[in-house]
Amino acid sequence: MVKIQVTFTPIDYSTAIMKLQEIVRDGYRFPTTGLSNPAAIAAVLSQQQGKLKAKDVRQAVQSRKDFTGSTKQMKETMFEYQVYQNIQEERQNQLRWCVRLGENTLAEPSKRQILAQRTKAEKEYKLNRGDPVPRREFNRSSTGCQLRRVHRQACDVCIEYFMRRYS
Repeated sequence: MVKIQVTFTPIDYSTAIMKLQEIVRDGYRFPTTGLSNPAAIAAVLSQQQGKLKAKDVRQAVQSRKDFTGSTKQMKETMFEYQVYQNIQEERQNQLRWCVRLGENTLAEPSKRQILAQRTKAEKEYKLNRGDPVPRREFNRSSTGCQLRRVHRQACDVCIEYFMRRYS
């Protein structure tokens, strides 16, 4: 039994030109141009009987159509695509406190652990940035002076600096 897939491309509304895309025979698809080049032969030999092309599966998944009588391959691909989308949404969200409908809420120990990790990371960030530590600041007996060099171009020197210094 030979199935022929036909696609109509209307150029003019009054006339439609029939364009023959491919011939399907025993579950294999043959191009209408023939097997005259190595690419066409490789495409036919790499096919598996009854399996869809990757391009067709991708288009069907992205169009999100619910096909009646979908093949097992299509259903597996739809499931994998939904899992992939879920993972991408979670990565973009990056909020550990948020819970999706149907998922279990975070347990109290895990909430405390996340909170401890956040406070520790915040303290390390402030220490690396050079913020003063309040406990040390209140306990010291004398004031300190921190010298930091400021590098500027000679033409960018502020005149007010010299005015305050020498007046």
